[in-house]
Amino acid sequence: MIHVFAALATAQGLLIWLAHCTTDTLYYLCQSTPGDHRVCFQT
Repeated sequence: MIHVFAALATAQGLLIWLAHCTTDTLYYLCQSTPGDHRVCFQT
């Protein structure tokens, strides 16, 4: 059972990391494009 919890915790950690990484990447791409940058903060 411990292995199951460890696997779930690892998967959750990876998902959170992936979400942050994706958000940071999208934010960077948004900032590097011309136009209204206020939309970047709404994502």
